[in-house]
Amino acid sequence: MSQNLVEIKHLTTVFTDKNPPEPVLRDVSLQIPEHAVVGLVGQSGSGKSVTAMSVLQLLYNKQHQTTGSILYRGENLLTYSRRQIEQVRGNEIAMVFQDPMTSLNPVYPVGKQVGEVLRGRDKRSAKERKEQILRMFAEMGIHQPERCYHSYPHELSGGLRQRVMIAMAMLTKPKLVIADEPTTALDVTVQAQILDQMRTLRDTYGTSILLITHNLGIVSRYCDLVYVMYQGRIVEQGTAAQIVEHPAHDYTKKLLAARFSVPEAAFTGKSESAPSQKPRPETERRPILVVRDLNKQFANASPFALYNAKSLHANKNLSLTVYEGETLAIVGESGSGKSTFGRQIAGLLEPDSGQILYNGTDLVSLPGKEKKALHREIQMVFQDPYASLDPRMDVFHTIEEPLLVHRICPDRQSRDSLVRHMMDQVGLSQELANRLPRELSGGQRQRVSIARALIMRPRVIVWDEPVSALDVLMERQIINLIRELKNTYGFTSVFITHDMAVVYHIADRICVMKRGEIVEIGERDALFRNPQTDYTKQLLSSIL
Repeated sequence: MSQNLVEIKHLTTVFTDKNPPEPVLRDVSLQIPEHAVVGLVGQSGSGKSVTAMSVLQLLYNKQHQTTGSILYRGENLLTYSRRQIEQVRGNEIAMVFQDPMTSLNPVYPVGKQVGEVLRGRDKRSAKERKEQILRMFAEMGIHQPERCYHSYPHELSGGLRQRVMIAMAMLTKPKLVIADEPTTALDVTVQAQILDQMRTLRDTYGTSILLITHNLGIVSRYCDLVYVMYQGRIVEQGTAAQIVEHPAHDYTKKLLAARFSVPEAAFTGKSESAPSQKPRPETERRPILVVRDLNKQFANASPFALYNAKSLHANKNLSLTVYEGETLAIVGESGSGKSTFGRQIAGLLEPDSGQILYNGTDLVSLPGKEKKALHREIQMVFQDPYASLDPRMDVFHTIEEPLLVHRICPDRQSRDSLVRHMMDQVGLSQELANRLPRELSGGQRQRVSIARALIMRPRVIVWDEPVSALDVLMERQIINLIRELKNTYGFTSVFITHDMAVVYHIADRICVMKRGEIVEIGERDALFRNPQTDYTKQLLSSIL
């Protein structure tokens, strides 16, 4: 291995605005060699992002004390003045954040924002700078660079926005790129494309990469060295093969045990149907939802986002049957129409045409009051609980709210008892009842969302990417919770996801969507063993 580009030695960070002051990093030491991809792995709250932000002094607005050293080419970045560190940022060390939508300004075109990186750094004309940006967009795999240049962030898919952020980071040919969970919320095919692109950049420009992630599949495929963090400490380090195949620390073993994987036997037909239920004959299954020729089109959509058309045909002639008590997984890459489909089932979007039959009643043609009454039995849990929870409402009143809206359980004492019972069912401590969403972890917020949906005792729950933004340990907990609750309450699940490994562990049947259409549907084991379309094969090959 080549010499080290960055050496972090005995880094300790204490947030002094806490009472008592709380150590977030505890004697952290790690090395990033030149031309290497180094993985920093751990669950949420382990200190990964604080370590990354310390390198570029991005914590200066927080009340904190930092000791130790961060040596970049032998010089301690912690001793740099603000002006000195600003010369390093972007030029020498660049950062790619987890959510590009919050990193990009929504009121400016993408090209203008990327151009800010070059402005003031060289004396070339605006035309020459634009040409350089377009070349970098092309290198990032953006097929229509000119159109992307003039688009606004909301007009691009998640994968395209992340490619823009990486292009922005690479414009100045930095020596180090810090990628903080760059693919967490992306679908498996886009995730693989982004990571392959980053590795290509390493090979092309000799850039070192610090890849922060909680996904051990990514680590095993893309990283040369791996550091495992737990409660602010580095607890294990080694090559990717050493960490994945021969873990030494109990926490690393716990991370490996928690990840969802698909056994090789699943692709050969030798696996058993567990952990999902073995499929019953179709004659013994009762349909609870029947969708017929469902269409949804959005006018004035971006011509760049998906189809290069003036309107976006999100769902095209969708027809399928969901049987009572089953878990039907809806899979596909970003922009395939999965969430739009789920929102129509849950009554949050009106279809342009088609039928949604719930126990034989067409929800589309029902009058408002009757539709509202039936939709009490169909609930939805969203991907980002922080965005779907009222930030001003505490846990107790968030879970209670559906009872008040639908005028169920008018007696206050009975409502209190039901809310607290539901908190117990989803594993929420009663001590959290008065907490606001910002005071909860990601997993706790998702449990609140599940409790809010379940308190209505629905017969169908639509799960829209409920674990895609959670770390591997929290993901395992939530999936296990969903299984337990399904066994307890017997509801039917429509589970929307892009993670085929999760699908294998929770689904009875799988529906594959691409560009608004259903391209394949079948029993889980049959689909894994013998996929019928090239697109399904591509999804399966993207499993890390």
